[in-house]
Amino acid sequence: MFQFSKTTTIEQVTIHEFVHTFQKDGEINVLSKAIKEGSCDFVAELTLNKKFNSHYIDFGFKNYEQVKSQFKSKMFSQNFRDWFYNSDVSKNPDLGYFVGYVISKKYYENSKDKKKAIKDIIELDFNSERDIVQFLERSKYFDEKINVEQIKASYKENQPKVVKILDFENGFQNVKSDIKTHSNCILKTNE
Repeated sequence: MFQFSKTTTIEQVTIHEFVHTFQKDGEINVLSKAIKEGSCDFVAELTLNKKFNSHYIDFGFKNYEQVKSQFKSKMFSQNFRDWFYNSDVSKNPDLGYFVGYVISKKYYENSKDKKKAIKDIIELDFNSERDIVQFLERSKYFDEKINVEQIKASYKENQPKVVKILDFENGFQNVKSDIKTHSNCILKTNE
């Protein structure tokens, strides 16, 4: 029988991916995807009884309050690219995994029945905003009770908006009505 002297990345990744096979399909927003991905890292850590080794976990803990604040403002977004599948440290290096890991770990730590907590983590419905928000609240990830509608309204207010459309430089008038984007649109952003 082959034995590992220490936990390897392949062991962690294998368990992470194995946990996904028990989870429900789908994810509706950054919060949902964060919990889905991060919970797999947390379950791998519990299974192996070793700290989950990852650059995003180290980075996340070093920048904890900043990450939490940024996540709160973007958690109802459906734009995953700044939180997942990137390695650019200047753009939140896979920090969705980190946030989901911390939320899952806090949920587990705040649960009296640890077996039930693991079951809850793995069987969470990632397509149900209500279930996801309840899970987040029970984790006590945020120090204060969150106001979902206020966070969503703030997120919507800060989304880019079309404020002006310029005429085509060549004066062309026969524009197809099914075109949804064009390079001559000016977007207003709050950044």
